[in-house]
Amino acid sequence: MPTRRQAIDDLRASGGSVTIADVARLAGVSQTTVSRVLNGQRGLVSRATFRRVERVIEELDYQPTALGRALRQGQSNLVALFLPDTQNPFYSAIADSIEVCLQQDGLNLVLCNTREDAAMQDAALRQLLSFRVRCFIMLGAVDSAGLRDAAERNTPFLFINRLPPAGIAAPFIGIDNYAAGADIARYLVPRALTEVGVVSGPSRSSASRSRYEGFRDTMAALGHPIRPDNTWQSELTIKGGYDLGAAIIGRAGMPRAIFCANDLISYGLHKRATENGVRVPDDLFIVGFDDNPLNRWLAPWLVSVQVPYQEFGPIVRSIIVGSNLPAADQIILPHHIVERHNETAAD
Repeated sequence: MPTRRQAIDDLRASGGSVTIADVARLAGVSQTTVSRVLNGQRGLVSRATFRRVERVIEELDYQPTALGRALRQGQSNLVALFLPDTQNPFYSAIADSIEVCLQQDGLNLVLCNTREDAAMQDAALRQLLSFRVRCFIMLGAVDSAGLRDAAERNTPFLFINRLPPAGIAAPFIGIDNYAAGADIARYLVPRALTEVGVVSGPSRSSASRSRYEGFRDTMAALGHPIRPDNTWQSELTIKGGYDLGAAIIGRAGMPRAIFCANDLISYGLHKRATENGVRVPDDLFIVGFDDNPLNRWLAPWLVSVQVPYQEFGPIVRSIIVGSNLPAADQIILPHHIVERHNETAAD
């Protein structure tokens, strides 16, 4: 009969995956005892047995599966971040801020691109729920049956940028989008930019709706209501802004200034304008939203509302690592309008 040392050498040489059953057999204990050692339950195992099992684990370089550990402990070291567009640099910047902060505590971030599609969002939710994810961070959530079902089962959610759908009580981190829209109106009117248009985002986005409503209401309050034919809606993409620009640029009565729901729409509108000989900002003043990290390099012509994307990570970390997700608190971050007409990227 081979010795324990020979058996360990043979198992390692085989190249197969080591299981908890292998550890138990070679240590001469039950799988329950091995599990207790793995979980550090010293009070349930004698000192000599505990050390013997530890030696076998070390010699076999046994690594328990993350899923098995999650099932035992009730949660894993995974945090899921759902976002609507991985190509949007604003969302990517927030994701980076969150990932860097969570890594400090040994947590791993799983990215899920929902593409603003409720079915895709629900499919990812169903799959990840079985992995005992520590928290689901919804950056731009879409209201869906799966989201509501998970919320009813007390799934730990944290909403970013867009408020939770009505009826879902969960913490929120973001800016006051209505106030930001109002600030844009207050920025434009004193500069004699009163013939304005607005390109809002999809109505499913609470952030886009609030930005538009704040801008619309404040323009009206300042005595310059937006004409109905100067209001458009677009997907939050460069292509959306470019395609819509065909109906805006060069037409009779083109607004002197246009507020776009995000920076990507502004990029597309700007490209359409320059292709048609319309100068930005001399002929058309464009205001964006988010002030994503590319603006200082690629869009010195763009005035934008800055959302402090770097602040999301530390706040998310403090909530998740604290293991005390508030029920429905709102953390409102500051925003401000950024002008870059007289800046260089190196400033």
